[in-house]
Amino acid sequence: MVQCNDAIALIDKHKNILTQQQWLAYNAEARAIRAMFYYYLVDLFGNVPLLKSNKASVSEVYNASRTEVFRFAFHELQNVAPHLANAHSNLQGEYYGRITQPVAYFLLAKLALNAEVFTCNNPERNTLQQGTNIHFTVDGQKLNAWQTTINYCQKLQAAGYQLEQNYADNFKLHNENSSENIFTIPMDKNLYPNEYQYLFRSRHYNHGKALGLGAENGACATISTVRAFGYGNPSTLDSRFKLNFYADTVKVDGQVVRLDNGKELVYMPLNVEIDLTASPYIKTAGARMAKYEVDRKGFLDGKLQDNDIVLYRYADVLLMMAEAKVRNGQSGQTEMDAVRTRAGMPTRTATLNNILQERLLELMWEGWRRQDLIRFGRFTQSYDLRQALVNENKGATTLFPIPRKAIESNGNLRPNSNF
Repeated sequence: MVQCNDAIALIDKHKNILTQQQWLAYNAEARAIRAMFYYYLVDLFGNVPLLKSNKASVSEVYNASRTEVFRFAFHELQNVAPHLANAHSNLQGEYYGRITQPVAYFLLAKLALNAEVFTCNNPERNTLQQGTNIHFTVDGQKLNAWQTTINYCQKLQAAGYQLEQNYADNFKLHNENSSENIFTIPMDKNLYPNEYQYLFRSRHYNHGKALGLGAENGACATISTVRAFGYGNPSTLDSRFKLNFYADTVKVDGQVVRLDNGKELVYMPLNVEIDLTASPYIKTAGARMAKYEVDRKGFLDGKLQDNDIVLYRYADVLLMMAEAKVRNGQSGQTEMDAVRTRAGMPTRTATLNNILQERLLELMWEGWRRQDLIRFGRFTQSYDLRQALVNENKGATTLFPIPRKAIESNGNLRPNSNF
């Protein structure tokens, strides 16, 4: 935020050497980046300091309410969107990896979809407003949260995004020409220092070694997740399972990967436990992350790869629109059918429960599950081996606490519980 405010001030300082169009474009981009980070802060922390200038001293920094920060981010994106380039920033060129108008539209849709949650300053004390009673002015019209989501999703449709015929193409080694990806982190092992950690951290050591890369033998999927994909029942197994996970016997270049003792490396998706210390599956429990095509020439153990990291894509837009329509008393069947048909899966009725599950199946490993579960009121529930905490249903765990060091460095910051 500080860097964004510094950039905005610098752009204003040198306004005299810019054309009006240049100033508007540069100013809009810096403000859009700032609004995007406030979107993430509202989601993760709720009530946070709202800094609009680089001139504020520490003594002037106070927490703003979650609602205020949410409204600020939304209005900023609305105000700057007309001045952003109408370009697909996932495509290589002048706007590659930059915030453009479609990225702003995606964020506006996402903010509106989560408006019930994001306008709740304290989930322990306040009840959520209904999305039908939360209103925005969009193109001169007063729309509720769900209508607003639909409106911005339709703008993305009009911008020319469409589903790739092959789901896996969005995550292949060179995915810069995807017609579906909206916002990505550009990756090129010879040009950029950006690192991708998931693949490295998830695979077993010998799996990484067989690929000529490194591995950390870490993150895996929950049991409920692999069951949602239909694992264990070949007749109902979702086609996206094999693209998203390594499971069962592991092969590289047609050869079985082996453990140090000579036995086959077999990932065991249903043998996940809270404590695997005494388990024979301590190093092999759980389905591991796949999704992205492996860059066999990756640097730094494979953390420097050429696949651009996908942040926002059009499949999410369709599922957002389906959900918003259903919440608004309409049918989201067309949008949900499009996503499932592309995956080669039979249609399902577009109910809220089915849409939530479809978001899991389609967007696995893309960073949306926490937010989705909170929006659907499921985040604080027990699942698998994870038991809900006492009184967790009041919502305290849906937000991260403000770090103690931050509070100690500025007495004006108040913990979220004070709102």
